[in-house]
Amino acid sequence: METTFVLKKDELDNDFIKNIKSLFKKTEHLQITVSTAEDFELLQTESPKQYISRLEKCMSEIKLKKKQVVISEEKINELLLNNF
Repeated sequence: METTFVLKKDELDNDFIKNIKSLFKKTEHLQITVSTAEDFELLQTESPKQYISRLEKCMSEIKLKKKQVVISEEKINELLLNNF
């Protein structure tokens, strides 16, 4: 499993580490890479109104099953094992 977190350096605290441990609880070893976040519109500030609007749009897409790809872990493993 792989995930990316974009956060402020002040948010890197013990609670964050505990959450990572919980998220990867079935994994014995982790590889952690730290880099400066580049702005892909992830770091732009938005007003509360813009934030709510973006969330509402995402929720409507989820309800309409738009822009969703669902794949099982078994299928991912199968694809990876068959292609390497």
